[in-house]
Amino acid sequence: MSQQEDDLRALAKIMDFLRAVSIVLVVANLYWFTRMEAVESCWFYSTVHKICANFNRTCGLFSTTFNAKLFA
Repeated sequence: MSQQEDDLRALAKIMDFLRAVSIVLVVANLYWFTRMEAVESCWFYSTVHKICANFNRTCGLFSTTFNAKLFA
């Protein structure tokens, strides 16, 4: 039984991680396609934009809305 409980805990951790990644991708999708500027800080805006632009450049994450939603 202990092995089965450990497996269930590991599966729960994996699911939590995948859920967190998908939430981050959905928020990035909202940011990229709507250009929400909720935070007025210049360094925050430039940092998030650089991260999203790098994702778009390397894997085409934000090239179309379909790609962004598919990754999420």
